[in-house]
Amino acid sequence: MRPRRARRITKAIVAAAVLVLVLTVGALWAAQRAEAGPAGMQCVDQFWLVPFQANRRTICDGPILPDGSWQRLREFYTPAHDVPLRSYCSGGAYSSTCTYSGGYWQPRTSLGIEAYHVTPDSVLADEPGHIGGVL
Repeated sequence: MRPRRARRITKAIVAAAVLVLVLTVGALWAAQRAEAGPAGMQCVDQFWLVPFQANRRTICDGPILPDGSWQRLREFYTPAHDVPLRSYCSGGAYSSTCTYSGGYWQPRTSLGIEAYHVTPDSVLADEPGHIGGVL
């Protein structure tokens, strides 16, 4: 009877941990701010969780045109940041060698800005609809 109860408790703890992880990632994904962008455009800056790629995404939308479409600009980038200092040392009892890397300021890097037209039916699955109304 006890092993069965222990398994249930373990499953409940694992489920709670997974739920917390999913909610945290969801909160980071949803954390966005609207800001003024290029002339007449509204922009949203989002955390972008894609391994080994830029980790921010900015999307700017222009006004909705009479045909229902709008101009969209999209940029993936990594914000400026400090690269931590790292060292690696090797050797024996009488000599050693150390190499150092990092310890410098990495400026903002961009993968470029893409411009394209969007309609309500052609919005990509991982992008919001028109963001002109986001405050």
